[in-house]
Amino acid sequence: MLIRSLAGDFDISIKRFEVENGRLVVVGTMGVWDARTYISPRELIFVLGKLMRFSVLLYVLRLPYLTFARGPNQPVPFSED
Repeated sequence: MLIRSLAGDFDISIKRFEVENGRLVVVGTMGVWDARTYISPRELIFVLGKLMRFSVLLYVLRLPYLTFARGPNQPVPFSED
């Protein structure tokens, strides 16, 4: 995955998910650094709610086509929305 910001571009790799002290933990790397992202139950509900938009659900339904129609690691255009 790629995060693009005015501070720069950061590659992020997710290795696994864990549960620790009642929080979902995303374990991975950001660039050369090990990273752990802690998500509370309330934050997870908030994120899942944001994913329930029509455009996102349509994207999920198109994933099989998008996976095979595009090559891996296509450049992502940067916009300051």
